[in-house]
Amino acid sequence: QVGHAAGISMINYTLRFIVSVFAGRCYAVSTSFASSGDFGSYSPDDDLQPFFCQNADDYNDLSSIFFNSLVTSIKLMFHSTQWFSYTSLLLAFLVMFSTSCWTYGTLIPSGIFTPLLLTGAIYGRIVGQFFNDETEHGVNVGAYALIGAASFLGGCVRMTVSLAVIL
Repeated sequence: QVGHAAGISMINYTLRFIVSVFAGRCYAVSTSFASSGDFGSYSPDDDLQPFFCQNADDYNDLSSIFFNSLVTSIKLMFHSTQWFSYTSLLLAFLVMFSTSCWTYGTLIPSGIFTPLLLTGAIYGRIVGQFFNDETEHGVNVGAYALIGAASFLGGCVRMTVSLAVIL
């Protein structure tokens, strides 16, 4: 059982590493935007990962999703003002969705709640960034990420009333 769980974990993170190295893009951390929300001394943009970037001040958008804790990655989708490319978000969605389904289907004790929140948040962020780019009115991409997270979780675990109250 332990070897089975370790093997699945190794495959999941090896896939995330390979995708981050070959498909992740490095961007300069933008300081022109104010952080959305009052977080005190913490900013969600502090958790951006400089994974395989030339400059220490840059961040890799895919590794920032994959190599933080799931909760931190969800915070990035909800609150970060930094740019995530559509390609990276789509790849992160596909990798998270497929590995979550595969891992949950292997009958090892693994959670589905937080991976579903992250997968839905990534999907909502894609939609939010699209509407932000295509309309002249700026939209809050974090609100779209929240709606996406709630929709994925509500569709899979069928607890819509309590989920709506929580979110």
